[in-house]
Amino acid sequence: MLFGGETAESYYEEGLTASIKGDHEQALDYFRTALKLDPALASAHHQIGKCMIRLGRFEEAKEALIPALKLLGHRPSILADLAQANFLQGDTWVARTIYSEILQLDGNDTRGVLGLALCAFADEQWVTTMNLIQHAMTLGRLHFDAHFLIARAADKSGADETAAFHYRQALEQMDHSLDITEEQVSGYYLRGMVHAAMGSLNDALRDMERALQFAVADKYYFAYSHCFTLIDILVQKGWVLQALNRYTEAKETGTQILALDPENETGKILVALP
Repeated sequence: MLFGGETAESYYEEGLTASIKGDHEQALDYFRTALKLDPALASAHHQIGKCMIRLGRFEEAKEALIPALKLLGHRPSILADLAQANFLQGDTWVARTIYSEILQLDGNDTRGVLGLALCAFADEQWVTTMNLIQHAMTLGRLHFDAHFLIARAADKSGADETAAFHYRQALEQMDHSLDITEEQVSGYYLRGMVHAAMGSLNDALRDMERALQFAVADKYYFAYSHCFTLIDILVQKGWVLQALNRYTEAKETGTQILALDPENETGKILVALP
């Protein structure tokens, strides 16, 4: 029996605890049980949607978030999760529409501003991306994803000093995260992505190899607005090896990729290297 008894509230609290620990499958079980005991517990729908996003199940996330909006109203926090699910599913237009609605409700909502920046970057609108993130800077401290995003947009638009500054900021934040928890797949993968974008290919390779030491084959990783699997880490490692002209190792990585995903295009390209 749960500490608080067999109540919807107790299962809901257990779900929150499991979610904070990263056990999203267990959290789902708790939230679903809470809803069975109390179908009016609207916040459980919201939490199920958040868990689904972190598990990479975006369609199911949207299915859970819609009733949360109906029951709780168009709260910016729920709208932001719905927008994120659409964005990660590749529907940038719908995501932009929802992020815009958030800003109509609260023009200073940081998540709404950064969400629009993500959509602008996806549409290759580099200057718009930079302007939106610079606006977000006036609203509060930026996290890793914002620094990495503006750095890449600045890189694309030729603003080299801005790119260099924000790449450094992104690295510093990820270094700090890894100092706290060393065995962190997301930390090494994202730091490797930054190093690769900066052209520091040997550093990028070391980070990808470190991420692979801790990565689990069937696990879906989610950090900031980035979602990836073991295959994605191998793909990035393969591209870096190819850029370093280490073709034999790149081909071996391609073979590893195809063993997990026989139709993977990057794997096919890598194994075909001379």
